[in-house]
Amino acid sequence: MTLRDQRMPRRLGVLLLMVGLAAGCRDGGSPKSMTTAGSVAASADGSASVKLGPNSSLVEIAKAYVLWLDGEKYDKAFALHDEGMQKAVTEKKQRDAWNAVVGKYGAFESVLRTSQGEMKGYQVVVVTCKFEQEELGIRVVLNKDKQVSGMQFVPPEPAAAASGSATAAGPPRRPQTPKPPHPYLERGVRYTNPTDGSLIVGTLTLPKGGGRHPAALMITGSGGQDRDETIFHHKPFLVIADHLTRKGIAVLRVDDRGVGKSTGQAAKATVETHATDVSVGVAFLRKHPDIDGTRIGLIGHSEGGIIAPLVAAEDQDIAFIVSLAGSGVSGQQLVPIQVGLMARRQLKLPEEVVGKMVAAQQKIMKLVAAGAGEAALRPVVKEGIELGLEQAPPEQPKMSKKQLEAAVADGAAKLCSPWFRSFTKLNPAVAWGKVRCPVLILMGETDSQVPPDANLPPLRKALAGHSDARFERREGLNHLFQHAETGFVDEYATIEETFDPATLELMSTWLAERVLKAK
Repeated sequence: MTLRDQRMPRRLGVLLLMVGLAAGCRDGGSPKSMTTAGSVAASADGSASVKLGPNSSLVEIAKAYVLWLDGEKYDKAFALHDEGMQKAVTEKKQRDAWNAVVGKYGAFESVLRTSQGEMKGYQVVVVTCKFEQEELGIRVVLNKDKQVSGMQFVPPEPAAAASGSATAAGPPRRPQTPKPPHPYLERGVRYTNPTDGSLIVGTLTLPKGGGRHPAALMITGSGGQDRDETIFHHKPFLVIADHLTRKGIAVLRVDDRGVGKSTGQAAKATVETHATDVSVGVAFLRKHPDIDGTRIGLIGHSEGGIIAPLVAAEDQDIAFIVSLAGSGVSGQQLVPIQVGLMARRQLKLPEEVVGKMVAAQQKIMKLVAAGAGEAALRPVVKEGIELGLEQAPPEQPKMSKKQLEAAVADGAAKLCSPWFRSFTKLNPAVAWGKVRCPVLILMGETDSQVPPDANLPPLRKALAGHSDARFERREGLNHLFQHAETGFVDEYATIEETFDPATLELMSTWLAERVLKAK
């Protein structure tokens, strides 16, 4: 199937996911208990038989879900939905969506392969199926209670690409993930942010040998991230920490507040709140007996690349910054850019429609930046959702008035969160203009989340008079610094590479020239 041929199912999938996740993954929800205890036949027509029990794997649940849809066991598929999904997608909507797909691609024939990944606290299983006319992927999103929180139809994963993803036989191949024993020391650490008492817990890796070492504190991207910045079984921060520690640089990586073993209320945190967590981490390192307090720097990925200059602008003793895909514009500017790029390059929408979608997003972001409340945001959020729904293919089931209202209310509430408001208004170029330490700014050429064309120019301008600032566009790399074809998020799980080795070498060589020289 060519990329052009994939356009329609991808668009259908994006819109279905919007209905499922926007209504079904609300903060503070109280999901019902899973109703799959006992044994059940998945299909009455003999195409497959799946038994589910309390210990069924996520792959088994996702396959059963698909086979129940094919076998017209919509009540059983519906029972797997979490509370939000049950409200948003009725059995009738479920039936209509499946029948529309069968009408377009022919009768369902078999499950070909599966892959499994992780995204923002949810598990994602892609079940690639053979229909009469062509293959199609069915992405099933599951919450921590193994309930279905969203479903979308997506282009099929090629067999070769799927080899980088998890299957029923085991986890995906991630050859770069370090395996013990390691030629360095690992120490569990913890410290408290005195501003609110949040406990930050993490791992400090130390080169073997005497003396006080230079150190890097790693700062994760947006959303709750663990100390390894785990995504789709990739652990990029662990890979980076392993590489740098082997080169003689100590590395501190921590669970974000409210994630893993760290405490604190993440829902009330802003970008600036996370910056205080980083500053406390730097203070902790300066007091550590194995760390040279004059050679402590920051490595930030994505949002971490925004936080790093905030900290360094206030702390002129920071020794260096490495920014990995950190944006150079405010959230108010960045989000419409992301929407336009996705609509144009991923969904292949007409330029006229792309323009309308970008304008709608700009209108929303302007209101958020101005401090508008939920009531003021709901009308423009509704306009944006309706514009997106207008792009759905004719067979796409229509969203009911009640479902639309729920999606609008949920979207407006998320836009008013403390973090999103701060992200919207913060212009990182202002802080970068105050940074005096050596700076290495790296961006992936195919990054769809922080596109270099829009973000590198303002960073170059902010650091125009800086004596030691280096900028690199890394050819063929995405937002995670993996070699990628499209650069879009749906590719991350299918790629075995966690972090480009050449970029790792670039980082360590650049750092060695600045912090490993004889003191």
